[in-house]
Order: sequence, then structure tokens, then C-alpha cells
Amino acid sequence: MCLKSLFGITASQNSGSPQSSRRPIESWSAAKELRAGFESHELFEEEILYPEFDQFLSTKVAIGDAFEAHAELDGLLQEIEGTPANNAGWIERIRELKSRMQEHMRAEEEKIFPVARLELAKTRAEELGRRFQERQK
Repeated sequence: MCLKSLFGITASQNSGSPQSSRRPIESWSAAKELRAGFESHELFEEEILYPEFDQFLSTKVAIGDAFEAHAELDGLLQEIEGTPANNAGWIERIRELKSRMQEHMRAEEEKIFPVARLELAKTRAEELGRRFQERQK
């Protein structure tokens, strides 16, 4: 299960219907799997990537913002996990999560990664990329 799969739930919603096209248990399982994947990704960023990028003055504020975004996303994921998937508020939380994740990724892509590409030695960037890929297995 990936972000696209879980967030596809929101796309399949009828505007007036709080019911998902999936059964509640499938939706809940998808959210749980999303949380596990996000936590793995988040740990890599917070323990390895951000400390590496934090050495660059031009990314310090963006790194702080990224840590805050992670905390907000963690909170939303906890709310989603604690809400029954057949509850009307559940799908709204999924939509909010999607929006916040997209904002977070956009901020990283616009404010952090371009600086890192310029500042990091190519070999170091490649090493970080390999480490990320290894953790995703």
C-alpha cells in the first residue's frame, strides 16, 4: 500500500457520502501501513538526512520547518488511526493528511534538496541515496 493507494480513497468519494468505496477494515489497514512507511521515511530524514543538510546555513530554517511538519503529520496519523474508517471525519482527516504531506514534500523539494544538491559532494549525495534505498527494502 502506498500514499497513492490510500489517497485514492478520497478521490473515489462522492461529495455527499462519508462512506469509502473500501470496507472500513481495508481502509484502516491502509492507514496503518501508511503510518509504518511514513515513520521509516521520517526516521531516515531526521536521523541521517536533516543533520547532514543542517550544516548549510541556507537550509536551517527549512530543516526546522520540516521537523515541525513531521510532528504535525505524526499527530494526524494518530488521529486517523484512532478514528473508525466508516466515520465521516475519517475521510476528512485523510484529505488533510494528503494536503499536508504534499506541502511538506513541496517544501523539501523547493527549499532543502536544491541546496543539498549544490553543497554536497556528489559521492556523499550518492551514499545518502544508497542508504535511503537500503532502508526502504
